[in-house]
Amino acid sequence: MLRQLGGAFGVALVVAVFAGQGSYTCTQAFSDGYGPALGSCAALALASALAGLLAPARPDTGQPAAAAVSSAEAAKPQARPAQ
Repeated sequence: MLRQLGGAFGVALVVAVFAGQGSYTCTQAFSDGYGPALGSCAALALASALAGLLAPARPDTGQPAAAAVSSAEAAKPQARPAQ
């Protein structure tokens, strides 16, 4: 849910930057908006990378990920072959 909301907010922010700086009327106006919009994309990517680095780690479950997957697969009921 938060990933979708963050993506929508990011797109809306970049569109607002483009609309404030440029337009689709001519190639020069498009280029005038494209540069700042691309810069805001880079700033958002940097901010999200820093947030990911500063986020707390997930708690340790005590078992490796492969063991968790294989135990989950073992709990699934097996389909019987058709006779």
